[in-house]
Amino acid sequence: MNILVYDDQNTIGHLVRAALGGRHHRVSLCEEPVEAQLKLDTALFDALVIGPGGAPRELADHIEQEWPALPIILAGMPGDAPVCDPIVAVLPAPLSITDLAAAIRGLERREAQQRRQMYDMPVDVIAGDKRLACRVVIAGKDTLFLERRPITNGDTVPELPDDPHITVSRGTAAVRACIAFADRTAGGVKYLGVRLDAESAKHLLEAQVPEVVEAGVSFPMGAAMDEADPLGLE
Repeated sequence: MNILVYDDQNTIGHLVRAALGGRHHRVSLCEEPVEAQLKLDTALFDALVIGPGGAPRELADHIEQEWPALPIILAGMPGDAPVCDPIVAVLPAPLSITDLAAAIRGLERREAQQRRQMYDMPVDVIAGDKRLACRVVIAGKDTLFLERRPITNGDTVPELPDDPHITVSRGTAAVRACIAFADRTAGGVKYLGVRLDAESAKHLLEAQVPEVVEAGVSFPMGAAMDEADPLGLE
């Protein structure tokens, strides 16, 4: 995960890095609200840790408006605060590495659960006037490995244009993405590796989808995942 730490007192950054030791996460520190907003708006971060001083109003409003689903850990808080989305943990002062590491493990479990929920999820890949029906085989933090769904009634499989920029749609959701690779067979595209940001993946997962029962179409369970990137796309 990429974790942003905002702390105007610059007191907890070293503790966050120590708590993440050996867990293959990346930490970026900032002390100024404007810097925190600029970093958040890169869409590169999976979680935000806020230090004892809290977030000033302008930063709090920006997070609420632009990044409402970003998980937040409040670290070293002088008083109690409720734990409710998007706040996933409130760690009181004095802050301990043990508590911080436990909160990070909670974020890892949360992310892994979202990945599991996406297995076998049907999506459409749209490129120009071409549409390809697929299912999610593996979901990474910012990658999807898609398999073309079975073709029936003698339909042909449309070839995708050379442009890697596509739209992935599911129900009420349609998000921008980019093709990292496309494996083709004699029958056309079989597998796709797709890059998209974590917010887009969450948007797909939470989309409202009308219930449709497709006769005669079934898929095996999705592949198991660990922390490694099985697609080699990182």
